[in-house]
Amino acid sequence: MNSSEHASKETTSIASNTWSWTWIAAGPLLGLLSWYCFDRFNPDAPAAAKSTLFVGVWMACWWMTEAVILEATAFLPIVLLPLLGISKIQEATAAYADPSVFLYLGGFSIAIAFEKTGLHRRGAIYGLSLFGTSPSAIVAGFMMSTMLLSFWISNTATALLMLPLVRSVLLIAGEGDDSPNRVQTRNFGIALLLGVAYSASLGGMGTLVGTPTNVFFRSFMEKQGTVIGFLEWMYDVVPCVLLITAICWFWLCKVLFVSKPIPTLNSDWIRNERASLTKLSSAESWVLGVFIVTGLSWTFRDVISNSSAIRNLYPGVSNIHDSMIAMTAMVFLLTIPIRKNVGGQPILSWRDMDKLPWGVILLLGGGLSLAGAVQTSGLGGIIGESARHLKGIPIGLSLLLIIAMVVFLSELASNIATATTVIPILAEIARGLDVDVSALTVPAVLAASCGFMLPVATPPNAIVFGEKRMTSRDMMRAGIGLDIVCILVIWLLWFPA
Repeated sequence: MNSSEHASKETTSIASNTWSWTWIAAGPLLGLLSWYCFDRFNPDAPAAAKSTLFVGVWMACWWMTEAVILEATAFLPIVLLPLLGISKIQEATAAYADPSVFLYLGGFSIAIAFEKTGLHRRGAIYGLSLFGTSPSAIVAGFMMSTMLLSFWISNTATALLMLPLVRSVLLIAGEGDDSPNRVQTRNFGIALLLGVAYSASLGGMGTLVGTPTNVFFRSFMEKQGTVIGFLEWMYDVVPCVLLITAICWFWLCKVLFVSKPIPTLNSDWIRNERASLTKLSSAESWVLGVFIVTGLSWTFRDVISNSSAIRNLYPGVSNIHDSMIAMTAMVFLLTIPIRKNVGGQPILSWRDMDKLPWGVILLLGGGLSLAGAVQTSGLGGIIGESARHLKGIPIGLSLLLIIAMVVFLSELASNIATATTVIPILAEIARGLDVDVSALTVPAVLAASCGFMLPVATPPNAIVFGEKRMTSRDMMRAGIGLDIVCILVIWLLWFPA
């Protein structure tokens, strides 16, 4: 390496470090600026409210810019809330053991069991056999299978579970540098990968455990005194998910990445794949049973707990929580000795729990801790009162702007970070406008799962982009159109009457 090249690399490194330090410093500086401005306009506001705004802006800046790792930002409430006198350490840390954390833990343990037993591959193949063999039909099959799986399993886990089967399909299709079908199958490969990524994120919107943003939202609303049932949420949201997924398929396969029939992908391939499947193993049967029972329990918990006949027979049924159901499934998978061929060991060992997304769990805790401080400090009430000045703006226009803001914010920031930042504020704004809290927060929490333009927007985007079968331009071209579709569909379906 000559001296000029060495000097160039050294200059680039210095510039990169300077840029990183700039964003790191921006968090507390913007927090102080917000505190100062808030104090000027609200001098009589409680000191705790001003300090909470400082912490919230600091965390939002770091989350959105990723100046430091997201998990480190999630620890800030533990340090700053007691230090600034906003809350005691017991109150600041309680959110990190919130029931929603255990709900996510239990749900993800089922995903690990699916992967370990190979049940995900079996389900995907059976699902695909219901569709045709044309490229667009295969993409539809993968998207439908991914979406349904993502109802119950995190979008990250779903994308990872589907990826091995996607690779095998692309291999059979003949994608590769030396393949004669390389040019012909490129569009198919991009549509298939993006279809899996997008449907994993869209499917997560469909249930209260499908994505961390929904888990956070449910917990937040319960703290507001509003309990959202599993069946109630699915009834309202699943039609929206199905509509956007159908439009997404049309956008990918019929507009952007049109692909001709591929000779190597035919009914014989599907038939051979199904023929290669053996009988359900004991472990697969147990996992499938746990999955079905858990899903049914989540779905009908409210019906059971609200039944007077059942409560009279067993009063404790009213204390059953979704987190208890999830943890029951996790404990069962970790303890019941059913794998006879390996000495009676349970399906999951504690070593398998290393795959749990502990970082996401910390993000949930940090967001819930901050959300609690927004309320207890009085900051939320002040924001709500200030929002009364917005009554002159049509609520429909306000909702459209909020949805668009959250969608494009999710492109640059973590979805869960976006949700935990904006949902508490929107709740107070809704109260200030004298509208139902869910009128603003439900569309916003759905919009938080709709970042499709950039690889960093969602984990599924990053997973499929890492396959190196597409350019960032391909993803941006597909994502910008889908972002606009999501904004319009969510706005129209939740347009205030």
